[in-house]
Amino acid sequence: MNIALVSRTDEREPHCGKLLNSLVKRGYCCTFIGWNRLPEPWQPSSPRWEREVWHKPSDAGLGAAKFFFGFRKFVAGALARHPSHLVIAVNEEVVYMLKQWRGRFFSSLLLDARDELDLRVRCPNQAWRMVLGHVADEAREAADRILCAQPQRRELYRSEHQQKTVIVANYPADFGAHLWDRLPQGELRIFAGGALGRARGLEFLLQAARSASVRIVSAGRLTDDFARNVFCRDPLVDYLGLLTPENAMRWLADCHVSVAFYAPGPRINCLAAPNKVYDALCIGRPILVSAESEIADWVEQRELGHKIPYGDVQGLAARIEQLKAKQSELPKLARRARELFLKGYSWESQEPVLFSAIESALNQSRMAAHGVPAAERYE
Repeated sequence: MNIALVSRTDEREPHCGKLLNSLVKRGYCCTFIGWNRLPEPWQPSSPRWEREVWHKPSDAGLGAAKFFFGFRKFVAGALARHPSHLVIAVNEEVVYMLKQWRGRFFSSLLLDARDELDLRVRCPNQAWRMVLGHVADEAREAADRILCAQPQRRELYRSEHQQKTVIVANYPADFGAHLWDRLPQGELRIFAGGALGRARGLEFLLQAARSASVRIVSAGRLTDDFARNVFCRDPLVDYLGLLTPENAMRWLADCHVSVAFYAPGPRINCLAAPNKVYDALCIGRPILVSAESEIADWVEQRELGHKIPYGDVQGLAARIEQLKAKQSELPKLARRARELFLKGYSWESQEPVLFSAIESALNQSRMAAHGVPAAERYE
């Protein structure tokens, strides 16, 4: 069985790596078709899948949108060279691009709604929002099955699309077994990972770190000029570059606390269930999260960390000072968080749902080919 994974990123995006490793482990023959938007060429040290990656450096947002038609042409050529039974497309704009090639390059199409297009893009223009909504809706209609990270997001889909949607939570692979109890030494350090930009709280995190006189250890993709030219160059920041998920976890384990901040503007930021929260759970470190995000209450109710109103420099600095004063409590939290993680918050716990969705997508495609009405395919 041949499966192609198509994404507007490369495998350095942790979610793509998790999917590919799971599929290969299951016995599927995989091809990754992606886009490296960073300046330097890159490939995994020992990929177990075929890969075709378009190298076209660009910024996010409009900086990437202007290359989209070039990427579309690249994907068409890659699919022609690697015909597949199933294509997994990351996000709605990729499904919208692919759907016309069903029956030519592949038979089944699965939407991995990592960050829903109509929730992700912030735009004041009503007409443009309607266009984005149309693209997202058409993509969900075209998909045989949809993977969604949260029940709250699935509830925003049309009812007929909810019927073919399954929840595959955004949990991390378990790299924490030999790391969680290696408690950090010395002065308190904060870990900031993932996509790094002003809209991910870097500015007010840096201001609070100055106020509390703590260091920041950071790793991930720099998404804007503030991250590249201000944050990474600050004397309080040790920027490690792009790391594999496993190495990022090692550095997280060497820190006392992690952060997951999202500017509350785009709707997706309030609905986010960030991988960073579950990374911290895996390693057993407290997490500081945006109070505006839905996961913030979950974090505080389980005493895994604290919620901070986005942009509240004084509040964040005060919370950091409290954590500095309570470093002796870290072993207890680490043990409790790790125990919770093992109860069902690892990526491995989601693999059976993923594999079931793949088989279901293939089955829906077969039923459609035999003329079974859509209403009967998801019963």
